[in-house]
Amino acid sequence: MASFHDLNLYVFPKVSCDPQANSMGSLPIETTRCVPGYRYAPLLVMLALVTTGCGTPYAGPEKDAKDKPDALVPVEIDLGKFDCTIPNSKTNSTILVDFHAFVKLPRYKSYELEEVLETHAHRFRHHLTLQIRKFDRTALNEPNLMKLRDALRNSLDELLPDNKVDMIGFYSYQFLEE
Repeated sequence: MASFHDLNLYVFPKVSCDPQANSMGSLPIETTRCVPGYRYAPLLVMLALVTTGCGTPYAGPEKDAKDKPDALVPVEIDLGKFDCTIPNSKTNSTILVDFHAFVKLPRYKSYELEEVLETHAHRFRHHLTLQIRKFDRTALNEPNLMKLRDALRNSLDELLPDNKVDMIGFYSYQFLEE
């Protein structure tokens, strides 16, 4: 089997002008073999252009966080545990509400909400506690806890008006009347 260097690669025709070589009065065409170093020159130039690139690459416009692929993936943010006491002066009893809440929202909004909750956690908890203390027993017995979810949403809206909350859920919830 012939090696790569033994292959006869003919590139440029060469015309012989020697009168002795003319047997029938025509000029025979001879071919010459490429010099080994020049055979790879075009390939090396193309390889260099492909690997190094031509000029600076186009970076494109900077994308907003909401335009990135995983930015719309919903993530859970823990809002914490809450213990609220609801006094009832008519019956001289109290209701203890104990719950652990979370919200689901897109990833690009979760960073903003986490920052706001860290800096204004006391304000959020205070606003939520004031709303929960207005509840009565029927609001706490709702199967979907819609009033409690609305109170959480209103407290979040006060901190971050455009928060894009998809869902409000509870890890645990209980209330006890004493």
